[in-house]
Amino acid sequence: MESNENYFPKSVLLIIIYNFQITSFSPIKDNIHLLYTCLVLQNHLMLQDETLHLAVTLTDQFLMRRPVNRAKLQLVGVTCLLNAAKFVERFTPDVSLFLL
Repeated sequence: MESNENYFPKSVLLIIIYNFQITSFSPIKDNIHLLYTCLVLQNHLMLQDETLHLAVTLTDQFLMRRPVNRAKLQLVGVTCLLNAAKFVERFTPDVSLFLL
């Protein structure tokens, strides 16, 4: 298992996201909001950090291949988080738990 010394603590990451969200352009704002949603879900479901990192990677790979309109961006992110949880977590959370 690799060390976590290269990762930001979640509290620092949330502050960076919040500050960036206020001053950024609209397309970037949507992506930052998506990342914030994934962070909240990860904390809510008590998922591992590796699950979040894999979900962000899957979302990034998907969005590079297929552009998604703003209305479905959150659906793509949550779906990638669920798929990442199936790979990383020992017990996969139920889909109904993804509703905040």
